[in-house]
Amino acid sequence: MPNPPDYFEARVVERGDRPTVELVGELDMASAPQLDSCVRALADEGAEVVTLDLSRLEFCDSSGVAVFVRWSKPSTEGSPALQLRGAQGTVRRVFEVAGLAHMLDTA
Repeated sequence: MPNPPDYFEARVVERGDRPTVELVGELDMASAPQLDSCVRALADEGAEVVTLDLSRLEFCDSSGVAVFVRWSKPSTEGSPALQLRGAQGTVRRVFEVAGLAHMLDTA
């Protein structure tokens, strides 16, 4: 069953020795703070690397991209390295158009 419009979920799963956050649905202005809080919580728990699985992300606007950019360039010691993988379709295209394709598939 497809997700309802505006649905977003950031699920933390452990894969090996590092957390992976599976993003599902639409990442936009309304849901970007949820992703930011999720990554912040993992940083507070001491995660050194956080992988974001974008394979089930159906939409991403500039608010979502801003979260990826902010966390990909840690400004303080102790911030985790961010790895992005699995972007496809329109989400991959958003990164390409923004000139940020180099951020993808870093896991």
